[in-house]
Amino acid sequence: MSSRLSTSTALTLLLVGAPALAHADEPLTTPISLSGFVDTSTLVPLAGYPEGSRAVSLGLDQLELDVIAKPVDGVTLRTDINWFPASEVTSFDDIVEQGLIRVDFESGLFVQGGKVNAPIGVELPDPTDTFQYSNGLLFSFATPTNLTGLFLGYASEHIDAQLFVTNDWDTSSTPGDACGGARFAYLFGGSVIGLSAIYGPFDADASRFVIDLDLTFALGDLTLWGEGNLNRTGDAQAVGFMVKGNYAFGDFSATLRMSYLDSDSGLGVFGNSDLEITGAFNFPVARGVGGLVELRTDTPDEGDTLLTAAVEMTGSFD
Repeated sequence: MSSRLSTSTALTLLLVGAPALAHADEPLTTPISLSGFVDTSTLVPLAGYPEGSRAVSLGLDQLELDVIAKPVDGVTLRTDINWFPASEVTSFDDIVEQGLIRVDFESGLFVQGGKVNAPIGVELPDPTDTFQYSNGLLFSFATPTNLTGLFLGYASEHIDAQLFVTNDWDTSSTPGDACGGARFAYLFGGSVIGLSAIYGPFDADASRFVIDLDLTFALGDLTLWGEGNLNRTGDAQAVGFMVKGNYAFGDFSATLRMSYLDSDSGLGVFGNSDLEITGAFNFPVARGVGGLVELRTDTPDEGDTLLTAAVEMTGSFD
């Protein structure tokens, strides 16, 4: 065992063990909470698709089980296990969406290690955290979905700040491909103004630098989101934005989203630029079960405009 590994292990044990030592006289209990969801959908290509790719897709999109344990005050262990039956290729890393240890100190400082949903941007990967079936262009092409590494930060009622060193985007283990990043967010009245940045891999000939500004404004039944993104890799550059609004009326809500991404190197899948506009309507089906209807258009700079419809039903528990 190298001295570097020994030092790292000792530091990790010290940080994780500190809250436990502080409460050594208390009985050791481990409250565990379980939650999860089942997500199903029907996807209908309506227009613009070439022959051979116009088939209607019906299926089970995702199953997820989330387990959260808190063995002592200040220590959280979390595991999110999911499965994508409709995916033709699923790696073992895909099955574990999140797996983390988080230690919160009374000062507001925290240390977190493992795999987490990337603290960048507006949209989140789980259907229970979104108001539409599909994701926008920035989520899909310009920001990481998950990051695996070490996160150090401070959290309070109004401030959420963190620094992190991770593996490369959406990879569980990439020796020599470490990335570094930071996030600062100001929270007020259910609204958020956040700025995130990530750079790496450090050893790459053409490392990627991303800076992302995200805005959330809670205005009663109306919630507005905005996001701007600058993405540079070597001499290539991509610039994009997203605006989204959701209006809730009772148990129902309507969502409208527009996102745009322009890339020198064709960062997306539609060519150098794409404009996406999506409308969605959410409605209750039963207690714990929600339904959604979505209509989406993609207008690329190359090829025909794509029109896609989706019907989704998601059941969740906690």
